[in-house]
Amino acid sequence: FFSSRRRHTRFKCDWSSDVCSSDLISDFTFTQTKGDVVQWRVQAKQARLFEQEKRAVLSNVEVTLYGQAGKEVTVLGDEGALDTATKNFVLANRTDPLIIATGSGYTIYTNHLAWTDATKIIQTGDPVRIVGNGLEITGRGLLGRTESEEFEVLDDVHVDLVSGS
Repeated sequence: FFSSRRRHTRFKCDWSSDVCSSDLISDFTFTQTKGDVVQWRVQAKQARLFEQEKRAVLSNVEVTLYGQAGKEVTVLGDEGALDTATKNFVLANRTDPLIIATGSGYTIYTNHLAWTDATKIIQTGDPVRIVGNGLEITGRGLLGRTESEEFEVLDDVHVDLVSGS
């Protein structure tokens, strides 16, 4: 479901524009549930909804993915897009990497992240850095199964032991 505290305005455009209409929403929340269980939640400071394209363009985004036994993965990003039909989304940052905090004490850094709802997988082809529990792992590409909190760095993998983490 969608929710917002304030609905601002509806935009219309002429036929020469690429975008036909959109709603601008402040304090946007989109929650995906299965029965009574919340699977994930997207919150954004602002969202522009494109109803015909079944898409929302988001800014200042926080995504919380809920896995087994209440485990959470939280992702913070500058911008993103949500496909309201498939429930897939992408997140990106303009300058600093995205920060993905896992419930098991690891923090993942990357520039771009895509969620596929049908498979419950997050992934990127970009450089990745994972820090936590005495390890620093770097490489390119990530495949993550959020329900089990299993993450795989796909290419050019380097692992270092780090003291004090």
